[in-house]
Amino acid sequence: MFYRLLIVITLTLLTVVGCNSSESGSRTQERAQTSVASDTHKADHNKATRSDGATTADVTKSCLLNVGWDPWEPYQYQERDGTVTGLDIDLFVEAAKRAGCTVRFQQGDWGTLLSALKAGQVDVLLGASITPLRKQYAYFSEPYRAETWVLYVRSEDVDQYSGKSLKKLLDSGLRIALVNGYVYGDTINAFQEDPAYERQFKGYGLAEETFNALMNRDVDGVLEDPFVGADVLRRKGWRKEIVRLPMVLHSGSVYVMFSQASVAPETVERINDAFAAMRADGTYRRILRSYGS
Repeated sequence: MFYRLLIVITLTLLTVVGCNSSESGSRTQERAQTSVASDTHKADHNKATRSDGATTADVTKSCLLNVGWDPWEPYQYQERDGTVTGLDIDLFVEAAKRAGCTVRFQQGDWGTLLSALKAGQVDVLLGASITPLRKQYAYFSEPYRAETWVLYVRSEDVDQYSGKSLKKLLDSGLRIALVNGYVYGDTINAFQEDPAYERQFKGYGLAEETFNALMNRDVDGVLEDPFVGADVLRRKGWRKEIVRLPMVLHSGSVYVMFSQASVAPETVERINDAFAAMRADGTYRRILRSYGS
């Protein structure tokens, strides 16, 4: 599976260097709670003892983390048996287990989940970017993987769009679909906030909806993570109809976001320590490799 191999390469590079950004969302809330009861997410907390003498079972009593997630395969998705999984999910569940925390999941669209996290109704969101506004109500982990945003267009339009800057594409009238509440980097944000271009950006609740809009000619392009885009096109059978342009619009790090209203700073530090330990003992690389098989 090619795109998963690319994930491994990208995240491994981030690991080597030490693993060292407009909130909005008029999306419909979709909630579902899923217990972390699958075999791969079970842990015997009673057997582990922390350096301060407390068992992880003791810590777990006061550390239940409600993790919000939205369908974003291969990072976050749900198996047919109801198990919530994905690269982001697997990494965080392992880190939470090591930090002595239990995890439960709450599904929703990103915009609604952001509001819930701000209110303390959701404790954790994964794959998040740091913004000044979010820092007012959220803590952030150390960066745990990289992200990239690219532009997808219909195959028939490739020739007229290739080789042009984003500004030239927008000046030509290009309409772009994106997901509400996502942060696409400074360049995209500047165009979204520019009165000359803001009406050319159309928000949707889910990544799959943006590609549906492209196929229906409601928009002319889609901004998406290349691995997510590749997965949507594979599942939809649209790999010939839709292609990505050879341009990278943004690349940066992503973080775990914690609600300041419901999560103690000490818990954030324990998660950071767990990520560091996972890198040191090879668990981090093992999880990455599992998405390249």
